[in-house]
Amino acid sequence: MNYKIEILDNHKMVYVRNTGEYGSPENFQMMKDFKKWFFYNQLENNKKTQGIVGIAQDAPRITPSEQCRYDLLLFTDKDFSQDPQVNMGYFEGEKYAVFIVTHITEAVGSFWENINEHISKTI
Repeated sequence: MNYKIEILDNHKMVYVRNTGEYGSPENFQMMKDFKKWFFYNQLENNKKTQGIVGIAQDAPRITPSEQCRYDLLLFTDKDFSQDPQVNMGYFEGEKYAVFIVTHITEAVGSFWENINEHISKTI
């Protein structure tokens, strides 16, 4: 499993969330829509310098697939609190183990199945 330890700073962010099975067509559509949204809002430079962060919030073996939350976020200081297409939030900076996981259902499921093993290798 590819990973790296990173110290990430505190950031304001915009994010979108889908609730449902990981790897679903809705998750792929959410990514397409989010890319269009930040292009329209002139946030391409944010994407180039910091990337889009995808966070699978729930372990599928514990959480029913229809309740699994998947977030896409982009760091920005701009205020989009009046934009109904995105949510605003705050990313808490800290030391993180960043795992590189292919965004397909099987890979995300396998990652969560073996999360304890992955984490023990980072310590």
